[in-house]
Amino acid sequence: MAGELYHERGRLCCRGCQEEGILINLWEHPANNPSGSMLSNRGRVVGQVAHNTQVQITRRCWVAGEGRYYYYVYADTGQQGWVPNSFVEFGSGECRW
Repeated sequence: MAGELYHERGRLCCRGCQEEGILINLWEHPANNPSGSMLSNRGRVVGQVAHNTQVQITRRCWVAGEGRYYYYVYADTGQQGWVPNSFVEFGSGECRW
């Protein structure tokens, strides 16, 4: 599996998704787009979770082409997959944003 080992609790947050009734996608693998390209290849969607879903983060992978980390998460709902760091808030409790 890609990425380095990581161990942290957190939650997936997307208030805009919640307001629009959209779920957060969990991906098959982190993006592998070349530097400067916005064409991401994350594979297929392997799960979907709601705003404020609690997760265990077990891996992270830097994607230079997007300038951000992707995290491999195990959701309390039983689903697992990769998600960009823009959806991850660390610690316990409710999403702050």
